[in-house]
Amino acid sequence: MPKARQFFIMQYAKHPETGEVLMTEAQIEEGLDHKTIGDWAWICHDKDTWSEADEIADPNHKQGETKPPHYHIAISLPKNNVDVSVIARWFGVPMQFVEVARGRGAFLDCVEYLVHENAKGEAEGKYHYNDPEVHSSCDWRKMIEDRRMSRAKYGGDYDTKTLLRMQVKEGKLTLRQLSDKYPVNYINDLTKLQQLRFDYLKKKPMPKKRRNFYIYGAGGVGKDVASYILAHALFPDIENTDDLYFYVGADDATFMGYDGQPVIIWSDFRSSEIWKACGTRGNIFAVFDPHPKAKAQNVKYSSMMLTNEVNIVNSVQPFPDFIEALAGNYTDRDGIEHKAEDEGQAYRRFPYIMPLRADDFDILISETYMGLTDDVKKYRGIYNIEGNFGKLAKMFPDNVATYDFGTKMLTPLVEADKKYGYTETPTVLYTEEQLARLGTVDGKQVSIDDLMADPSTPEQPAPEQNFNLSFDDYKNPD
Repeated sequence: MPKARQFFIMQYAKHPETGEVLMTEAQIEEGLDHKTIGDWAWICHDKDTWSEADEIADPNHKQGETKPPHYHIAISLPKNNVDVSVIARWFGVPMQFVEVARGRGAFLDCVEYLVHENAKGEAEGKYHYNDPEVHSSCDWRKMIEDRRMSRAKYGGDYDTKTLLRMQVKEGKLTLRQLSDKYPVNYINDLTKLQQLRFDYLKKKPMPKKRRNFYIYGAGGVGKDVASYILAHALFPDIENTDDLYFYVGADDATFMGYDGQPVIIWSDFRSSEIWKACGTRGNIFAVFDPHPKAKAQNVKYSSMMLTNEVNIVNSVQPFPDFIEALAGNYTDRDGIEHKAEDEGQAYRRFPYIMPLRADDFDILISETYMGLTDDVKKYRGIYNIEGNFGKLAKMFPDNVATYDFGTKMLTPLVEADKKYGYTETPTVLYTEEQLARLGTVDGKQVSIDDLMADPSTPEQPAPEQNFNLSFDDYKNPD
């Protein structure tokens, strides 16, 4: 007897001539109660009518008259082939009422017939049954709609393994998402899926503009907390942190595990660590290029493109020292000495600066980035905000509250980035009067040399118009 994994069963509820009961719903449920069966769906057709062809074949079947109620059952066995005789025994029907469903997608073909949505049913004008009349172990409607979209896009039916590969190849699924939703497929096909993801990232278009943020201060002021809150504030629609940001690894595993996240966080990276991670000044400037080019970065046994829109570097190293080290003399891995270059190249790559102190922090924006001057060393202090991200995280162990209040603290920076971060060329978007109304750190235009050499120096209180929160506000939020 033939063996198969997909079957379509038909049986009358009662014998059309004798009235003998041939199948009941309890009988169907008993037949389905076998662990070998995976997906299943069944329906009772009680509104079908005889067609002209039926009457020609049997004059007793008058066209337009209602057919006797009958059941259709579609079953799929995911692992083992089973003999037709076994299926017939499970459901208590003669073997001739068990049809082997053949071909890729045969189970869904049978399910479509249950509501008469397949080509044959529609061509013959059969009665269209409603979805709730179908009893099923699966979301059969979604499966059918997904298959229709797959056919329209790919031109045919494909198994789950192939469809998941295609979605990874096209960037529709990340490896993390696939692991969460399809853990078995992820485990069984990991090597190929990783290869396809690497290929996608290599071909993924580079962002038109890349923004780099530098956060620095002494230990305990919450540099890491500020970094991941900033990432969430910049991309509020990305809920899962694994999809949002990537933490740079150590030594030769710098970008191992990068999976296309829009934010890369360089946690506690002094300039010397960035040199070690990137290897050369040219590669440092490429990684932090405001207008990034497609440049492969080495990872273990392979390479990939960094398609991030944002870099966030946090460090204890004051910003002027950080810049000086990036642009200064250095000796590469091969022992070759290289002379210092123009510091402007380094300054232009970091338009946003946040010096953090014990009780407050400043938000600074490059005036060159704002289109106000050609002096790359001049930064505009637009806000001084009372608050400490480290204390905030301890006060609210619940990350949701930390993100909520932290995002409020960073609102001026996020709003400024909306104005400047997406323009292709520097444009004067704030007038001098508007900037004055926003307020500055100390009420005047400042430069890196003036303001940032000693980030512990207390600044003048911000004007009333400034964005200013205290921890009293956090304890009693309105």
